[in-house]
Amino acid sequence: MIRHADAQNCTLHLWRDDSSLQMEVFDDGIGMNADPLKSQNNQKNVGLRSIRERLSVLGGELTITSSPGDGTCIYIKLPLLEGTEENELQNQYFAG
Repeated sequence: MIRHADAQNCTLHLWRDDSSLQMEVFDDGIGMNADPLKSQNNQKNVGLRSIRERLSVLGGELTITSSPGDGTCIYIKLPLLEGTEENELQNQYFAG
């Protein structure tokens, strides 16, 4: 956010329900195109593309709402997996 958004403020909401972990991040930065991940040939947005790919493997989703000059909202939903093997898979993909 600091590196790319030129934002002064950021808000993080994190919550869990019975079936998923969800997160929203809002900033008041410079914004970006509505869906920066549509172009697969674009060398920019590698971090966001990586997050989307990891979430997809785990059945999660990433939604980005933004427009130039209007800040950005990133929403992530990750289903809570049951069982040891599934939990190990989540830990492997999000271990850093």
